[in-house]
Amino acid sequence: MSQSSTVDVIIPVFNGGRTIVSAINSVLSGQGSHLHKIIVVNDGSDDNTAECVKSFANPLVELICTPNQGVAKARNLGIEKATADWVAFLDADDLWMPGKLDAQLQVAFKYGADFICGSGSAQNELKSSLILPQSLAQGNFIVTSSVLVKRSLVQRMQPVFTPKMTFAEDYLAWLKCVTLTKGYYIGEKHVEYSLSKHPRYHLGQIMLNITRLNFEYARFLRNTEANWGKRYDLSWTLFKGSIRSVLSIVKRFVGAYGASVNNK
Repeated sequence: MSQSSTVDVIIPVFNGGRTIVSAINSVLSGQGSHLHKIIVVNDGSDDNTAECVKSFANPLVELICTPNQGVAKARNLGIEKATADWVAFLDADDLWMPGKLDAQLQVAFKYGADFICGSGSAQNELKSSLILPQSLAQGNFIVTSSVLVKRSLVQRMQPVFTPKMTFAEDYLAWLKCVTLTKGYYIGEKHVEYSLSKHPRYHLGQIMLNITRLNFEYARFLRNTEANWGKRYDLSWTLFKGSIRSVLSIVKRFVGAYGASVNNK
């Protein structure tokens, strides 16, 4: 990999008029010469999102407007439009720290990794290390807005994000990536990650999508060259991790419900 590698940044957004300007500015500021294009996919917003993006009048910022189809299809469309060596993702309510791309590309070059991610402000700090599929299957520690991945990898995986999934579609995508290629986690904080105080999804919706996560990953493994033992190990590890995730989510729902009751 050349250290002069270029990066296209994909930002899906729905009604993000309050945050999209800050998100784009965090990419334009302090990211060095690697930035090739910022692809903003406006997913059917009915607020002033499009006007906010157009206000940049910057050739690096490309706006694509589509009917509302969901974040998975928005990200997949961004990948289709990308032409740089690498693809990075940023959610419209998150921010990048200065120097993110430089730091990640240096690590990618050093370790020969095609998938790089880093820390967000709302997660526990983990030590920098290679990402094994077995460790990621135990639970999702990857912040989507920190991900940098080789475009040649995600191109051959299309659709990278499963359109039928409305929750954990990013987790499934990262599991596929680190199963196919070497991944590396950087313990340094590179993203200001916005975490909602209240759950954004219905509990039933979460349960359905976690079930689909396990089914889709098992089907993906059957189509790889991994032997049966490894496929079983990864599927079983993901299943156990999913149970822990569900318990954690239920606890969060109970906490949010209790807080709403106490505030009445």
